[in-house]
Amino acid sequence: MPSPATRGDSLVSAIMVVSTSEESVGEAIESFLAQTYARFELIVVDVTSADHTREIIDDHARRDARVRRVDGSRGDRGEARRVGLRESAGDFVTFLDGDHTWSRRFLELSLGALERAPEAVASHAAVRRRNDEGEIEYQGGKVQLAELEFANPVDLTVLLARSAPLRQIAGHADRESWSDRELVSHLAKAGELEYLPFIGADEDVSAAGPHVSPDESARWRSIMERPHLSEASPERDAPRPRVPDRTSLVVVVDGSIGHAARSVDRALHTFTGDLDIVLVDTDSSAAVGRRLLLRYIGESRVQYLRLPTSTGFASAANYGFWHATGARVAFLDSDSDPRDGWLDELCQELRNTGARAAQALIVNADYTVRHAGYAFYEGVPLPSALLTGLTIDDALAADTDDLTAVSAVGGLFDADFFAKLSGFDPLYADGMEDVDLCLRGRRDIPHVRFACVPRALVVREPSAAGSQKPRRVASRRFAERWGDQSHRDDRRRYLSISMTVTGFASVLDGRHPTAIPVLARAVDAHRDLTAASLRWAIKTGAPCTRGGDHWGDVAFADDLARALRGRGHDAVVDRYEAWDRATSYLDDVVLTLRGRHPIPPQPGALNILWVISRPDLVTVEEVRSYDLVFAASQKWSRWMTERSGRTVEPLLQATAPERFHADVVPVDRPDDIIFVGGSHGHEFGRAIVGLALEADAPVGLWGPGWGKLAPPHAVRDGYLDFDDLPRAYRAANIVLNDHYPDMAGWAFINNRMFDAVACGTPVISDAIEGLELFEGAVETADSVERMRELVNDRSWIPSSENMAHIASRIRTEHSFDARAGHLIAAVRSARATPV
Repeated sequence: MPSPATRGDSLVSAIMVVSTSEESVGEAIESFLAQTYARFELIVVDVTSADHTREIIDDHARRDARVRRVDGSRGDRGEARRVGLRESAGDFVTFLDGDHTWSRRFLELSLGALERAPEAVASHAAVRRRNDEGEIEYQGGKVQLAELEFANPVDLTVLLARSAPLRQIAGHADRESWSDRELVSHLAKAGELEYLPFIGADEDVSAAGPHVSPDESARWRSIMERPHLSEASPERDAPRPRVPDRTSLVVVVDGSIGHAARSVDRALHTFTGDLDIVLVDTDSSAAVGRRLLLRYIGESRVQYLRLPTSTGFASAANYGFWHATGARVAFLDSDSDPRDGWLDELCQELRNTGARAAQALIVNADYTVRHAGYAFYEGVPLPSALLTGLTIDDALAADTDDLTAVSAVGGLFDADFFAKLSGFDPLYADGMEDVDLCLRGRRDIPHVRFACVPRALVVREPSAAGSQKPRRVASRRFAERWGDQSHRDDRRRYLSISMTVTGFASVLDGRHPTAIPVLARAVDAHRDLTAASLRWAIKTGAPCTRGGDHWGDVAFADDLARALRGRGHDAVVDRYEAWDRATSYLDDVVLTLRGRHPIPPQPGALNILWVISRPDLVTVEEVRSYDLVFAASQKWSRWMTERSGRTVEPLLQATAPERFHADVVPVDRPDDIIFVGGSHGHEFGRAIVGLALEADAPVGLWGPGWGKLAPPHAVRDGYLDFDDLPRAYRAANIVLNDHYPDMAGWAFINNRMFDAVACGTPVISDAIEGLELFEGAVETADSVERMRELVNDRSWIPSSENMAHIASRIRTEHSFDARAGHLIAAVRSARATPV
């Protein structure tokens, strides 16, 4: 394209289309005549006005030679623009409406921008608009070609275009191409559109209502009329460049932010690879849009894209995919709340196995399984979610490899695979678009493999049930397209977790039934039936939150479950919200780890209560309601036995020697003295920590809340991962420990002491009975002076040889495996059957 003329020489042709506009046309013309750039012609195309519009135009034409009126045809607005263009002689063209007023510097600033950007075919500014409720709104912003498949964010009245591309469009385009949206789309295909961040014009629609071009194509009104990736998408016109080892995350926000912002924040903070994120906002409020835009305006890895209407998940996800640059693309919606590490796990699955798509384990708010991939069953026309209602531990043990189809939400897809299939079919609207994509992939592309990765976790909490109509339509469409196809029966997958499908609970989805399997415990013919395996459900008081994920109760329960599995039993862990899990009927033994919250016994199972902390919260009635009761304190066990009339057997807390041992590799940057745990209500967060800080001990504090209570040099980076905890203990010279007052009073020794000593590291603790168990590896401090003495004079610490002996004994006698053996023996006795 030749360089444009200078601003002083360039002629601008302004084409104003009016029809019966006597109340506004005069003001519109006056505002344009007031432009600071004076070399323009104003061509007013009158489309059959029936009032005094013509007289007003002619009056201005007599007073200013730059104004002239031409008669438009009885056609539409687009045709009138073509008439004006034929009459024009300018190097640049702008299209005006008779109900706008313009900033005096609109032409001056727009011409200047185009002169500085010769690669741009047009510039556009912002519009300030008073809506029909009298509120001020703004329209403007940088536009990308793919956005024009959904809406036109550019107001033509503040667009200044070079005349050459416009005349090329006029030479071959049809009448439809002169609607606002089509015209901007054609210009965007011809070159760059330069956005100028200033108010170019004002519009008042508070009385007349918003202007709508009468010739707007009906195909813009519903994305549902276009299958798959649209014809104007980069995937159709040319392959979009993909960064080879980059991962993209597309987050669809429909109406409310939900968990979207947190999902983006956590991905930016925790994902270990190259990442870009596309936020696709579909029809949320202006306030929600502003919050998202401003939140990430300075983050180069995040794109915020706003669509004018709710298009359904499939279309919005496709739209985000066009803008993503990664070789792998993941999808979330605003109801999804992924846990840290989920995206790394999925990326590893695609890299290591060659899978074309992998999904996270989708769980409910109570951490029960919502979706572990799609399951197909012979005789059932629609697929259903695999492992629904079971536990995360079940999913970890189940066969979730080589699935027929996986979920879009929480799923990661190979970008080349996704593009070859033209993305999700938007005709499915909200539902079944993912399974349809996977089935098309299996049909059209050889050797396709999909998997669920249960280590990757996404919590999904639908904000509302919403309309069932799109789901009924999706189900009907799926049945029409795939109803005559057969797929591998997924009953076999339940055998991997010792279960069989005995039937189905039918659920109607529109007119088509889907099915939830009814399960029963299976007898494995390869097992020794004299040592029949039981299913243990370990209940904890830890909540299903990010903070709850770091509770010590969670690690305690996981270690105990692992020990039970090591002895041939099935064991799963339930968080507090899942104490009444719908599939609890499968559990033989329910073991409640009593901490902060009481959990009612489960009818039909053998119920065990193991009080490991917070004994003052346990009532006599609670103890009497269980079949077997244990407590991590001899003192409390004796007392509660006398008080309740029920036998309460002592069973101390324990350690996991496979994790906590002296040969573990220490962390790279060890603390001399370390404390791991959250801050409590004490002045220094914890009394033992306060003593250490006042004694000027070189302590490192891991856990939530310390930043507000302790000096910066002592505060470490939040939570310490369970996998890193043994390494940190082994690297430290001393571990600090304390107990809740009721635990200290009743001699409930916590497992922090067992873990630290098992690593061969001595402990300074608050005072508690029973420390002779550790043979001098634990000392107590009840004052600053005592703390300073223990820190400065470490002769109390056992020799290396003695410490190794003590650690070995703790790992042997007080392991979770030993506790599991004790519990199994107690159940054997209670059931009076061989276990």
